[in-house]
Parts: sequence; C-alpha cells; structure tokens
Amino acid sequence: MGQDLYVISGFTGEENRDVHCYSISKDEWTKLADFPEHLVSRSVAASCALPSLGLIVVFGGEIAPSNRAHEGAGDFTNEVICLST
Repeated sequence: MGQDLYVISGFTGEENRDVHCYSISKDEWTKLADFPEHLVSRSVAASCALPSLGLIVVFGGEIAPSNRAHEGAGDFTNEVICLST
C-alpha cells in the first residue's frame, strides 16, 4: 500500500498548478514542482493513482471560474495529464 498522499492543483482565489506530497510515514508535506507553464492551471479536477506504473493521472478541471461564482460552472478542460510519482 502507498505511503504518500498527493494534492494536485486546486483553488486559492484562482486556479493553480501546485503539486504537494504528504508522506504518511514521515508526517511531512513537500511542495513538488508545479505543472509546467504550458499546462493551464485548474481546480475541480479528477485524479487517480496507477501505482504499478508509478503515475498519477489527472483528468479535466475548471480552468476559469464562472462569473456567477459557486452558482454556475466555469470553463472546463478535457486534458489528461500523467505525473510521475
């Protein structure tokens, strides 16, 4: 079973491209390299781990918030991103 938890992208007043890793065994957070600049920042994305391949797969995400804030959907992407663990 894996010993790491990843938090990828999110919303901190705007969409971001952050990647953080929490080591359960060390009880420690590490900020990893952000997504490359050519990948658009996003929030509300879906992701899954593929441990046998050493990958985390991120699908989609909101890339621009709605003018109606939480009352409406913004612009979404259908990109698939594979991150090496």
